[in-house]
Amino acid sequence: MTDYNYRILAIDDHPVVLEGIRHIISRIDGVSCTGLSNTNEFRQTLLKEKHDMYILDLEFPDVDGFSLIATIHEQHPTARIIIYTMHEEPWVLARLADLDIAALVYKGADIRALQQAVITVKEGGTYFDKNFQETINKKTTNIPSSNGNAFRLSEREREILTYLAQGLSSHEIAEKMFLSINTIQTYRKRMMAKLKAKNVVELVIKGKHLI
Repeated sequence: MTDYNYRILAIDDHPVVLEGIRHIISRIDGVSCTGLSNTNEFRQTLLKEKHDMYILDLEFPDVDGFSLIATIHEQHPTARIIIYTMHEEPWVLARLADLDIAALVYKGADIRALQQAVITVKEGGTYFDKNFQETINKKTTNIPSSNGNAFRLSEREREILTYLAQGLSSHEIAEKMFLSINTIQTYRKRMMAKLKAKNVVELVIKGKHLI
């Protein structure tokens, strides 16, 4: 019997799309997916339950998808976020590039793209469309060297990276930030995936210009 220990919450105001998301994810071993089409219910669920991953669009009748991203980060900072949207406008991609998301998949792409994104993000990686990756690269080029790629790390990730650079252990950082050791270790893994670092020493070296 499969142990569904990795929980995903998806939201989309189109029931057909939502059912498609759930169908795709149901093919992945060890993963369970709950789907919601009401943003108010989604916000209430965020307050009551924690999921490992959230899949959402950027446009809803009653709320801006970017505000939902902010709410997820506030309530569950270690959760991974996949954006599943039709929006390919440069200004939308530029705004997303400043946020801490783990994947971007277009609804017009092959359905296997979303499945692969979920698998990749679940394993700690990121999955970005070519156009979005180019947007990230352009922003990296245009940002002054004093800031480097800081937009790729969240404020909390940069804070943890600063403590790591000072030689603090996960336990010491957890005490300083009033977080659990598991949460700190999750942040470390995410930063290592983002910066393609093999260990903490390499993470600090690669990330020193981000703090």
